Amino acid sequence: MTAYSFQFNLFPVMSSMKSKSNVEGIKSVYYALGMAMGIYIALSVLSIYTFGSSLQADVLDNVNEEIDHEWESILLRIAFVIVILCHIPYIFFSAKEAMLIIIDEWDRKSISTSLDKKLLNHNIDLNNDEKQTN
Repeated sequence: MTAYSFQFNLFPVMSSMKSKSNVEGIKSVYYALGMAMGIYIALSVLSIYTFGSSLQADVLDNVNEEIDHEWESILLRIAFVIVILCHIPYIFFSAKEAMLIIIDEWDRKSISTSLDKKLLNHNIDLNNDEKQTN
């Protein structure tokens, strides 16, 4: 879930791109998804070939089954707690922003109004450009 919650980075990435077209944005999303999928597949295949069929779905259970590695298991569990605590704000950030946008749109229609004004101004600019060229 954490690896695929990069959607809130789309607009900063788009604004920093050299070519800010939709085609380039879609291409960057495909690259990001492809790299994440490739890393997950490579890691899973490597884990299966390294540890065999005795692997369990839970990483912490796998570490706990190792003989004489109790302190490593405890250390790994503490590391997982720290990582999860650091990722919770990022996971919920996009959901919170989406919910606030929905409430704002329902209550004030500020995004729709702003988009309508921009579209109207764009159409007026296009009409003025056509008149000047004719």
